[in-house]
Amino acid sequence: MRGFFFFLQNNKKEASRILKNPVQYVNAPAVTWVFNFIVSYLVDETLIDVKRLKDTYQIAERNGYAWLAAELKLILHRLQPDVKEWENAPELIEKLNIVPLIDLFPRIEEWENALSALLGMFQNGKTGNANENDARVIWLVNFETRNRWMSPLQPREQTYGKSGWTSGRAIALTRLKNNEVPSMTEQDRRIARHIHGYSSSDSYIDFENAIPDLVGHPYLYLEKSPTVGVQLMEDKLALVVKEKGDGYQVQFSHSFDGVGNVLVKESPTRYKLLKVTDEHVRIAQMFNGKSLQVPKQGEDKLKEVLGSLSKKMTVQSSIEDQNIPIIEADSRVCVHLLPVGDGFHVELYAKPFGETPPYFKIGKAKRASLRKSIKREFRQKETLN
Repeated sequence: MRGFFFFLQNNKKEASRILKNPVQYVNAPAVTWVFNFIVSYLVDETLIDVKRLKDTYQIAERNGYAWLAAELKLILHRLQPDVKEWENAPELIEKLNIVPLIDLFPRIEEWENALSALLGMFQNGKTGNANENDARVIWLVNFETRNRWMSPLQPREQTYGKSGWTSGRAIALTRLKNNEVPSMTEQDRRIARHIHGYSSSDSYIDFENAIPDLVGHPYLYLEKSPTVGVQLMEDKLALVVKEKGDGYQVQFSHSFDGVGNVLVKESPTRYKLLKVTDEHVRIAQMFNGKSLQVPKQGEDKLKEVLGSLSKKMTVQSSIEDQNIPIIEADSRVCVHLLPVGDGFHVELYAKPFGETPPYFKIGKAKRASLRKSIKREFRQKETLN
C-alpha cells in the first residue's frame, strides 16, 4: 500500500522500488500476494511476477477461494488478453456479482499523474484550502485501549509543506490544556478541557468525558495507520424487541454498566458513540440488567408500552405489522482494506441497505423497524430555507 500512496503522490520511482522488492512477502499467506498484485497492477503492471501470479491463482482456485481466484484471473486476463485460459474472467466476476478490486480504484496513468502534479505546482493555491506553513491539530486514536496511562488519544500538530501534510509531531498535553497551540480549533479546545494534571509527566486526558467532544472531528486518524482517517458518529441506544420461542424478548441493543457513553466499532475506521441516560438505566434495572421475556398473551400490552417508549427513545421491534413494506436486502460482501505498514488488514462486512449504513459482521444482523416523523422532517426542512 505504501507503494500505491507514493504513486498517487507522483513518486513512481519510490513506489516501484517498494513493489520491486517484496522480500517481506516471500513466506506470507497467498492473500497477501493477492493485494500485492492488485497494487502493482495499479502502479505499474510490468512489476508483476506473472509466474507467481499464476501460481497464486491456482492455489486460490484449488482451495475453493472463488473471490480471490476471480480477482487474480481478471488481472491475468488484463495482462494477457489473448490467452484463452483467462478469457472467461469477466463472466466469472459477473457471476459472483462482485466489483473487482482493480476497478474500485481509478488507474491513473503516469502521464496523467505527472500533468496533475505540474498543474498543482503552477496553480495559485492548493486544493483543500491548505497553504504552505499552515498547521492543524490531528488526533491519533486507538479505541481498543482504555487505560489512563496508555491514552486512546494522541494529539499531533501537522504542517503543510511542498509534499503535503507532514506526519506531525507530538504535542505536550499541558500546551493544549493552556491553549498554547495556535492551530487549535474550537473543537480541539473543548477536548483539551478534559486534560488533567500539572506537568507533562502527570497529565492525562479524561477519555470518558472527552469522547463526546471528539464526535465529528475531521482529523481523527488510526494510531497504527496514521494516514487512515477515522469516523466517529453519534447514534442512539435502541430498545430491541424480537420474537423468541412463544413470546418476545426485550433488551437493549448494547450492554452497559451505567450512565455514560458506549463506544461501538462498526468497521475498522467507523465508530458509533451511544449515550446511556438515567432512563435507560432504570429500564435495564427492571430487566435485572439482562432482558425481559414477555409471553404471547402480553403482546397487546407490550405494543402499548413500546408506543409510549418510542416517543422517548429508539425502539426496534420485530412484532409483525402488515403495513410495513418488505425491502430486499443487498447481500453483497463489503471488503474493508486497512493499510497497515506494508500490508493490509482485511475485514468483511455486509451492508444490507446498499449505500446506507449500518454495517454488519457477515451473518450477524437484527431485524429492525424505523419510525419516521414526516411532519418533523418537513419542519426541519423549513428551518433550512
